[in-house]
Parts: sequence; C-alpha cells; structure tokens
Amino acid sequence: MSLKLLKIPFKNLIFLFILVISSSIISVYPINLIMGIIDATKAINKDVSISIIMKLGFVYLLLQIINSFLISLIKYLSTNYQINLEANLQRGIFEKLTKINLDFFSKKDTSSFSNLIIRDVDFIGKNSLEPYTELIRAVTSFIFGVIFMWRINPLLTSFVIPLGISSSLIIRKVSRQSEANISIHRNNSDKMIKVFNEGILGILPIRLHNHIIDYSKIIETSIFDLKNSLIVQRNLEIKSNFIAQLFFMSSIGIILIISALLVVNNYLTLGGLTAILMYNHMLVDPLLSVIDLNPKFIQLKVSTQRVSNIFDEPSITKKSATEIDEIVTENLTYKISNKSVIENLNLHINKKSSLAIIGKTGVGKSTLTNLLAGLIEPTSGSIHYYNELKEISSNSIPKLSYMMQNEFLFDTTIEKNIRLANPDLTEENYREILDICELIELEKNIKNSSIGEAGAKLSGGERKRILIARTIADTNASIFIFDELSSSLDSKTFEKIIERVESILENKIRIYIEHNKLIEQYVDKVILLKN
Repeated sequence: MSLKLLKIPFKNLIFLFILVISSSIISVYPINLIMGIIDATKAINKDVSISIIMKLGFVYLLLQIINSFLISLIKYLSTNYQINLEANLQRGIFEKLTKINLDFFSKKDTSSFSNLIIRDVDFIGKNSLEPYTELIRAVTSFIFGVIFMWRINPLLTSFVIPLGISSSLIIRKVSRQSEANISIHRNNSDKMIKVFNEGILGILPIRLHNHIIDYSKIIETSIFDLKNSLIVQRNLEIKSNFIAQLFFMSSIGIILIISALLVVNNYLTLGGLTAILMYNHMLVDPLLSVIDLNPKFIQLKVSTQRVSNIFDEPSITKKSATEIDEIVTENLTYKISNKSVIENLNLHINKKSSLAIIGKTGVGKSTLTNLLAGLIEPTSGSIHYYNELKEISSNSIPKLSYMMQNEFLFDTTIEKNIRLANPDLTEENYREILDICELIELEKNIKNSSIGEAGAKLSGGERKRILIARTIADTNASIFIFDELSSSLDSKTFEKIIERVESILENKIRIYIEHNKLIEQYVDKVILLKN
C-alpha cells in the first residue's frame, strides 16, 4: 500500500519521525545533567556548587518541559494521521472492491470476508504509525544511551552490550516462533468467525432440525483451537519477557558491583555511578519496548498482506455503458476447465424483443446470460451489440438492469431499496412500479420501516417483488435480465407481474432465465439448454 493511497504526505511522516528522534535524544541527555548536579554537591567551593546546580537544574527543567510538549505533539499528530489513514484505507479498499472481477467474490464467504476486511483495516488504522514511532524512539534511546554511557566508562558499557546482543538474538528466535503461531492463531480466529456467523444466520434450521448439540460441538472445536493458539502465543510472549527481565536484572547486578568498586577506587564519581545505573535503564527499556511491539508488528504484517492482496487483484477494464437495441452472437463458446458450457452458439436478439432461456439447474443458463450482458468474456467466438444498426465500440458495454437470483436487499425502506436503481425516479413512476409488482399494500403497511438485513422481515415472495421493482426502476437500461422471476411467486401473481413487465418494457430487450415453462407464452423466443 502506497503513501499516495493512504494520502499521508511523505514530508509529514519525516517531520513526525524527526520529532520522535528529537524527543528520544532529549529524554536521554538529562542524565548527564543529573550526573553534573550530583558531582557538583561534592565541589570544594559552596558558591560554585550552588551556581552549577542552579544552571544545570534550570536546563534540566527546560528540557523536561520541551520533551513533554514534543511527546504530546507526537501523540496528537500520529493519532490524527492514523485516523485519516484508516478512513482513506476504508474508502480505498471499497473502491478497489467495486473494480475487481466478480469471480473474486464467488470464491469468498461473503459474511466472513466482510468481517475480516473490517478487522484488518481497523487494526492497520490503529497500529500503522504508533508502533513505528515507538520503535524509532527505542532505537534512538538505545544508541544515545550507549554513546553517553561509553563516554562515562567504556569498561562498564562493554559488559552491557554483549548481554544486550545475546538477549536480542534469543528474543529474535522466539519472535520467529511467535510469527508462525500468530498466523495459526489468525486462521483459527477466521474459522471461529465463520462458524459463529453461520450459526447465527442458520439458527432457525439448527433449531428446527434439532441440530443444536451437533453444531455446539462444531463451535466448541473452533473455540478449543482458538484457545490453544492463544495460549501458545501468550507463553511465547512470557518467554520473551523472561529473557528481557533476566538480562535487565543481570546487567544491573553486574554494573552495580563493578561501578561501586570503581567509585571506591576513585575511578568513577558518585554522579557517574548514578548516571550509569540510569543509562542501563535506558538501554534495557528499549529492548523491552521492542519485545512488547513485536506481536503488533507481526499482526500488522499479516493484516497488511491480506489487504495488499486485495489491492493486487487485477481490476476490470472500465467500459462506458451505451444504449443498444440488438445482440448478435457468432460461434459463441464458453469453457470452464476445458469443459464447454456454451458451444458454437449463433443467436440474433432483435430490438424490442424478449427471450427466455430455459433449462435445468447447472446447464449454463446464468453463464449464457452473463455472456450476453457482457459481464464475462467468451472463451471463443464473439458478441456484437448494435444501436440503430451501428455496432458499438469494443470499449463499451450495454446499459443493463439485472435481477440476480440471490440479489441483496439493504436494511432500509422499500422505497430506498427500489430507488437504488434510479434515484431520479419520479413519484408517479415509483407508484406505477409498486402497482406492477403488487407492492402497494406492503409499502403502505411498512412505509417508513426498514425491511431487515437482506429483507429478513419479509416473506420470500415480498423480497422477490421488491427485486423485480428495483430492476424495472432502472429506466435508462437497454437490456433487462430477470433470473428466476417466477421463483417464490405463486402462479397467479407470476402471471400478473410478467404481463405487466412485458408491457412496461416492450421497447427494451428482455431476457428471462427460467425453469418454469409458463414463461414461453409471454416471450418472442425461447432457448432450451440441455446438458
């Protein structure tokens, strides 16, 4: 993911990291002042001692005030950058999803996929900058801590550095184990979300078919796997912290003994002893910070990779929608895994005509319709679209309105669901569409109420009639496609609606995908698909 996508100017990030480095240096440097103040108390001349203490003390207070301001400014900037970053990422990923080939979604469990995207984007948004600022702070503090400590006493510093390097190598090994386990934990978490979502969506059949005990066992297995991976992760983190604490306590013990001996032998001042002990703290704290940050970096890597995979998906070529009035196919063939679904089909669909594609489930009805609509490309052969006898450009697609068999209804009012296809629909046309689809009474009863997620508050027939209404509301379309218009409708209602649809769309091309042969008496042409 690029900075351009996230819309955070590079200069802003540089400024932020300069502030972090400056704050880190200012956090370390005052220890030198403390050393000077302590040593000044041993000065022979009292007036000189007071003068040095006052000067160094004033500088110390000034640096602490400046550093407090810098820390607050860093927090303010990083928080605002992250909020904007998350918003831009949410917007960017949705725009990308609208441009991806529809085959991508057919391979996904929609509910789980949606939850995972939301969770990944949320984690990236909340952890995209702050962990890096903390890491830069830790590295800067460690480097300057070593420099200042070396200036006081190279011997003591030479004891601390090997301990730090050794512990870092061990922690790195543990981190690799942690990284592998986080992937396992994430997979278990994804599985848990999927199983739980399916359990909630399928709660009715689970109850009706007395499947509660069996499904509870599935839930328990998912919980058990998730719990185990979480325990392993916690144990690895405890192991890392133990190594860091062991290093911390050991280094303090060694430094305390050696530095005390140096003070006794007048090789080190009391202020130097205090400074070294404080710098030791400055060296260990960054290591502890890196350990604490490591799980976040691992999780950030996993989440970023998943989101990046979406952005790496090829986008479909954008084509302009154009009015058409004729469709001609020549030797149209479509194969899946080298198996022909449609083979050498020659078809001419005249303007102002209707076509029914009839056949059993799985024979290729929807595939043929998607080919005719220009939603998928044929394996071989060609499809030509005409408008007033002129063939339209290959960079164009027909304007179409398509009622898919399992099309989604939004958790809002009936009117908003219908107007999704045409926000400019006049009130007169809207009322006419309600009448055509037998929706007047239903709309009157729940006019300002939501219909529930995916139309959960409605019957199957009511949902179907709203989908039909949405489809015919798109008055700018040249082709109207209805996938299983008759399903969920009784014969009487189906006959009423199909007659009205044919009447209102008589100047358009209408394509019906049907298993119900009653459709034959209402259309101009029928294609019967067989295996």
